Amino acid sequence: MSGALFTLLLVSVLCALILGLALAWGQYLARPPPWGGKTEQKALDLLKQWLSSVQLAQYKSTGHFDVTGQGGLNRGWGKISVTSVPRTAGR
Repeated sequence: MSGALFTLLLVSVLCALILGLALAWGQYLARPPPWGGKTEQKALDLLKQWLSSVQLAQYKSTGHFDVTGQGGLNRGWGKISVTSVPRTAGR
């Protein structure tokens, strides 16, 4: 096998490998996130029940809501930690 033919074969194999990895990575990125299941939806539904009408409207329009407490203004996003939701929030 000549050197040029070997180089062409090697480059072809490497291109195929890179293309395969790129396609696999694309499929990996396109999959639904692991936290989008029934448990998270139930938690999000429960959280929405406790938001005020203003907070709920803000969440629906922007994907976040403001929480004002003794420490000042905090911004709540789609993923909320338990510590960022005030216990005294009204329904």
